[in-house]
Amino acid sequence: MRIAMLFLTLIGLLGAQEAKPEDDKVKVAFVGIELEALAQQVERVTKKSFVFQDQLLKGKKVSLQSEKPITPDEFYRVFQSVLLLHAFALVPSPEANIQLVKIVPATQAAKEPGLHPVLSRGQTIPQGEGVIYYVFIPKHLTAQKAQGAITTALSPTGVATPIPNSDLILVIDAAASVQRAEKLLSLLDVPGDPIAFSSVVLLHVTATQARSQVAEFSQA
Repeated sequence: MRIAMLFLTLIGLLGAQEAKPEDDKVKVAFVGIELEALAQQVERVTKKSFVFQDQLLKGKKVSLQSEKPITPDEFYRVFQSVLLLHAFALVPSPEANIQLVKIVPATQAAKEPGLHPVLSRGQTIPQGEGVIYYVFIPKHLTAQKAQGAITTALSPTGVATPIPNSDLILVIDAAASVQRAEKLLSLLDVPGDPIAFSSVVLLHVTATQARSQVAEFSQA
């Protein structure tokens, strides 16, 4: 994929340019850009070095635009999100003198050697779409019920595994998905009856009308 990083000017909108640091920030737009070229731009801005199998990113394109300049860290997180859309993940594997990051299929990321953060419930979940290991510790739900709720919030490549002989659940997924699962579990893992979710078949109104009426009722 080729990256076209365009400043939002008439000239920029007509042609492709490289990202240019502007007070440590870049203003970018990607239009039909190949992922391999995007990786080169991210390397240039973040000073990281990506390694991936030849042809892995070939033929895959993305379009993206930022209205405001973004920092190198934000650019890196944008790249994480773009890769996840294409079922890839970033696995940091820093060496002594280089910030090495591997690009691998998301389904392989959990078993790929690298610096995957290992966290437990209550610890701060990092921003972005980086793969993390996260241990959920239900307080009021059974492990089975908690796992059922958590699974609904994970990405297609996320995994929730009960730890034998305990009520702990290990989740391996993108950090943003783990955050979503944690938010959902915080609503359900409370004393007493948990919040119930159910499907309703609409016969006489559209989903949009029903949502509007429920919102008005809730505000009232």
